[in-house]
Amino acid sequence: MKNFKFQISNFKLYYILILLFLIAISCSSPESTDNSKEEKTAKVSEPKPAQDFTLKDLNGNEVKLSSLKGKPVIINFWATWCYPCREEIPDLQKSYDENKDKGLVILGVNIKENVSKVSKFSKDYKMTYPILLDIEGTISDAYRVFGIPMSFFIDRDGLIKDSFIGMLTKEDLSKKLAAIL
Repeated sequence: MKNFKFQISNFKLYYILILLFLIAISCSSPESTDNSKEEKTAKVSEPKPAQDFTLKDLNGNEVKLSSLKGKPVIINFWATWCYPCREEIPDLQKSYDENKDKGLVILGVNIKENVSKVSKFSKDYKMTYPILLDIEGTISDAYRVFGIPMSFFIDRDGLIKDSFIGMLTKEDLSKKLAAIL
């Protein structure tokens, strides 16, 4: 009986060691490290036309993406419950304030939340750029948004020049804006 317990203990030890080894390998691979900003930026080899959509803003007015052709546009997908989304809002707002005279439009596309919640949130966070409601999530699905915040940078010709998954910093915004302004 004592020998049997020893064998079970050895089995558990080997299992735990193998599990730890697999975790260590997956955490040390280049794909999973968070040291590189490049991995948060989806590679856009050839700029592609931004898929057109129409969504309502907080006042019930329809906004059609194609009507903004000729202007640089950032589409920022977000939600009120998302902490990184909340953290990037002041930098987005500042970029908007500094570049709206150059034609910059930021479309804050809220995903699957109701108008009253989003309206209160946008007032609390002093968001003055257009906030659109993707209540059904169809536009975020069409843009293959799998995590938020996620932003798309569209040039004056309506081409997606870049995208970014995760919270944008001031530096990220400056670099990405330079390509579309």
